[in-house]
Amino acid sequence: MIQASVTKGQFAELIGVSPGRVSQYLTEGKISPAALDGVGRNAKINVERAKADLRLTLDVSQRLGNGIDTRLLSSTWMLERC
Repeated sequence: MIQASVTKGQFAELIGVSPGRVSQYLTEGKISPAALDGVGRNAKINVERAKADLRLTLDVSQRLGNGIDTRLLSSTWMLERC
């Protein structure tokens, strides 16, 4: 499994949502604290763990409605872009 940590903005781009939405996912517990590497403003998001959290916590219609399900399933998409 690929273990990469990225900024909130990079993770948002990776899954096709705004950075604000990623913050909401964190506040709502849809992305668990275990998916964070570090604390505060410098914390990074562990891509694989956060995507796994979202696969478990997002409503199916949220995932399918905007194509996020496809981006959540791709484990190498972000790394291929770098």
